[in-house]
Amino acid sequence: MTYIILKSLLYLTAGVILTAAATEDIRTMQISDKWSIGLLLLAILRLVVDIALADAALADVVLGAAAGALIFPGFMIFANLISQFASGPDSGSSHGRGPVFGGGDILLCFAEGAFLGWPGMMKAMLISMVAAGAFAAAGLAVGKLKTSSAFPLGPFIAAGAIIVLIGIA
Repeated sequence: MTYIILKSLLYLTAGVILTAAATEDIRTMQISDKWSIGLLLLAILRLVVDIALADAALADVVLGAAAGALIFPGFMIFANLISQFASGPDSGSSHGRGPVFGGGDILLCFAEGAFLGWPGMMKAMLISMVAAGAFAAAGLAVGKLKTSSAFPLGPFIAAGAIIVLIGIA
């Protein structure tokens, strides 16, 4: 019973942090490091709870969190490098042909992956990227976005994780 209560509190707190990060991204097009650091600390606490109270194997929990934290953010960094290489050295733009993902998005995904672990992170990112892609396609179709438009990705990242946390996906 203690494990379920602690895990529920951790999930609720993660949801609050993700919502705050998404709200900030909508308002400012930036995500403060404080949200990612808070979620990362929460991920560490979740690892401790899983190991201590759920009798989870240390190696499984740590490897799952590491894989979740590294794989998708690694893809994001790789996409940014490809985008910068394709746009040439004089681009200097963070929109259009510059980096695809912002640093705050990448750091939030890192912390989210550590919290969710490998399988949860893959579900969350699939949901996030499909939703962001649908949003962009709809925006282009109705003329509200251009191919060079930037929009906040944080709300989609947060929504994907929250959907996974509440167990819909």
